Amino acid sequence: MPWLARSPFLRKLRGLNLSRNGFGDPEACDLAQNPRLAQVERLSLAHNRIGNAGALALAQSPHLRNVVCIDLASNRIGGDGLATLAARFGSGLKA
Repeated sequence: MPWLARSPFLRKLRGLNLSRNGFGDPEACDLAQNPRLAQVERLSLAHNRIGNAGALALAQSPHLRNVVCIDLASNRIGGDGLATLAARFGSGLKA
């Protein structure tokens, strides 16, 4: 995913669909730490392998502050991760 993280086009994206890519916690954490995603409003990471660590990183990311709709359905996120995501994204969370 390094090529994606460095893409100059990320700064202009409003929606990003990375579903069914086999992403796990490391990739979710990389996304959460990427300041180029500051304009993203809709993020789909459904059908991956993201667990609680990745979920917490996404929920706490200052770079994803504009996300109002996030799809994390069919991942490996447990109770603590889901609770943190729900607190952050509210009705914009699909899990």
